Amino acid sequence: MKLFESIVREGPLKVLPAPQVVRVPMSCHRPEVQCGQDVARGVHIGGGRYAPISGTITEVHPYYICITAGKEVQPVPKDLSGLRGDALRQVLGELGAKLPQGPTDTLIINGVDPEPGVTAFTHMLTEFGSVLSLGLETARKIYNPAKCVLAVEQGRPNSLNGCDPVHIKEGYPNGLNPLVVAAVTGKEAPEDTVVLSVGTLFELGRIMETGLPCVDVVLTANERNFVVTVGTPADTVLSEAGLSVRDGDTLVLGGHMRGEAAHSPQQGVDKNTYGLFVIRKGEYPAVIDAPCIGCGECIQVCPARIDPSTISGYAEFRMYEKCADHDIDACMECGMCGFFCISRRPLLQYIRLAKQHLAFAAQCELEPQREG
Repeated sequence: MKLFESIVREGPLKVLPAPQVVRVPMSCHRPEVQCGQDVARGVHIGGGRYAPISGTITEVHPYYICITAGKEVQPVPKDLSGLRGDALRQVLGELGAKLPQGPTDTLIINGVDPEPGVTAFTHMLTEFGSVLSLGLETARKIYNPAKCVLAVEQGRPNSLNGCDPVHIKEGYPNGLNPLVVAAVTGKEAPEDTVVLSVGTLFELGRIMETGLPCVDVVLTANERNFVVTVGTPADTVLSEAGLSVRDGDTLVLGGHMRGEAAHSPQQGVDKNTYGLFVIRKGEYPAVIDAPCIGCGECIQVCPARIDPSTISGYAEFRMYEKCADHDIDACMECGMCGFFCISRRPLLQYIRLAKQHLAFAAQCELEPQREG
């Protein structure tokens, strides 16, 4: 894996047809459908997820909902014309697009590919200009920014009408949102700046075109880029990309640095899945739950300037409040700590676990107490 070098992919995107069976990831959210129920494309099925195809619910699992294609039901699109500001943001949220709060002075469109080996964002800028322009127009209606900036890597000629290009230093993790903001504005976490990825613009453009939730995702697999339907089984994409999973291999949804291992080759891709990778058995040292040796490597490479070793140690022993005391919220989840860990500890996984528990605790505090 080339961690500090850019990779350029050539050739057109390949659009895969919607499969007969989709598995929409749910991440333990409460489903709003049941087995045997017929659904139309665009219907909310729970947890901010929407049916990517029309068909019948054939399985409701804690981690996914399976839909088998059936009689095509004409979905009812929403009319978004004439909406602006918070009203537009609210309707887009109802269609699955979760956007940060605004208005803002500077709107940054992050066109830097999110991880090493992933080139989906670059290809979207090349081949989906009209969709991205519509997404940018929509973002302008929401945020009313004084300035729009497109962040791209040095040496890339990508552009987007209505945005001033700003070139970001080549290499991971320079393309992560907080680091892009600092590079563009010279400030850390300024309150008057909003960052949207090219992937988010793609989603906004698709929603504005159809009046329905976006059911497509652009991802990289085996050095090729594909447009696939959300919920498409990973092995379907791998087959098109000429990849296979053998005994002992790890299938990763996302990228090498921040991705998550799939529980099965039949696991469906999510709308935030920008890559599919197969890590061969023995290709990288195995991650093990070993004790920290206090070498400090993770601290030296952390772009957020926090102490991943201490935070992960507290998370390991369920001392989540201590994680908050050590600025866990500043973590960008870049994965650099685990990549350079000599002991091969699952540092990023511990940090994500702690963040999840802290979020649950905060939600419980916000919920009103029920009487009786």
